[in-house]
Amino acid sequence: MRKNDFCRITKACEEDIPALAAVEAACFTTQEAADADTFRRRIRTFPDSFLKAEKENLIVGLINGCCTSCSSIDDTMYSAFQCGHDPNGLYQAVFGLAVLPEYRHQGIASALMKSMKEEAVRAGRRGIILTCREFRISWYESLGFCSEGRSRSVHGGGVWYNMKMEWQSPSRNIGGSRLS
Repeated sequence: MRKNDFCRITKACEEDIPALAAVEAACFTTQEAADADTFRRRIRTFPDSFLKAEKENLIVGLINGCCTSCSSIDDTMYSAFQCGHDPNGLYQAVFGLAVLPEYRHQGIASALMKSMKEEAVRAGRRGIILTCREFRISWYESLGFCSEGRSRSVHGGGVWYNMKMEWQSPSRNIGGSRLS
């Protein structure tokens, strides 16, 4: 659990799904948004990589994604049934970062991303990958991401851009064995 001046960030659980789905629906188009069944499968598949932000006991934001050794997100990863989660993956993928419109510009999205990065570093990941719309590129760059150009993704229609944040990790401790 992470608590800061903005909100309380914890792992999401299945009881949170209705509120999480409402946040997702408020932030993404119908074609882009994950539904409750997808969230249920994601929470069951990668519980350490599905975080929620609460303010005054209300879920106001979320971040989630699988772990993978792919260096960019493929559209098949968004599928509830084929997310491609690899517990030993080199990268933390972010499928969705969402904050209710009335709670934006309060640092909640940045706090969610910071918490996701802390979890990825703790787990020995090499970095974080995601896709975003063009108008979000500069915001992600302000967090330390680099744009890798236009994505092949057609998720939900429209144009997406690959973003990646990497850090130096001298060694990895995955599955009890130390890798250098």
